[in-house]
Amino acid sequence: GLQGNKSPILAIMSTVPAEVVKRLGEVLRPRGVRVIDAPVSGGFSRAQEGTLTTMTGGDPDDVKAVDAVFASFANNRFHCGGLGAGETMKIINNMLGLANVVLAGEAYKLALHQGLDLADVARVVDVSSGRNAYSAGPGGPQAKYATMTRNHDAFASLLSIMRKDLHLAVETAAETGENYPALSSIEAVVSKLGDETFTDWLRIAQAPSSKA
Repeated sequence: GLQGNKSPILAIMSTVPAEVVKRLGEVLRPRGVRVIDAPVSGGFSRAQEGTLTTMTGGDPDDVKAVDAVFASFANNRFHCGGLGAGETMKIINNMLGLANVVLAGEAYKLALHQGLDLADVARVVDVSSGRNAYSAGPGGPQAKYATMTRNHDAFASLLSIMRKDLHLAVETAAETGENYPALSSIEAVVSKLGDETFTDWLRIAQAPSSKA
């Protein structure tokens, strides 16, 4: 349905390898279709709020032409470079984000076992070296983990996405010909997550807090 005579812009917003976007650009640009990549980050809660982050790659003029559309759902918009650069940036962001969610989950689990209030934990962590996306924001850790444990199907879907994104990171890293042992270890850990993790994260989401 893309008609080159109208010079449409096709924004690839899925998290896919940069090479996929580049190949699409090579095929479609001669036909008058402009291709950019624009994966997003922020998760369920920020999607609801319209405060996602976009990471774009491609011709700057093409990206600028669709900025008003992206502004309707993303308050942080970063142009990362040529076609495929947005996808690479998203994969790098996901490496850190997925490591954070897994380790932070175990940290909050330990905190609960030791009788700590998660609001207190979040306040300390958020101004210390352990600061992460699951310590900051309204509602504390409970709110963040609640969005991931709305029900078991939502959790299973999240795990599937996590595994796919980590595999993309592993493939991208392999292209460099160098070793990334921590990344490989994180992929192995996420591959084993299941019902126990769902129960742990749900316990965090439902944990009482003495602090408003």
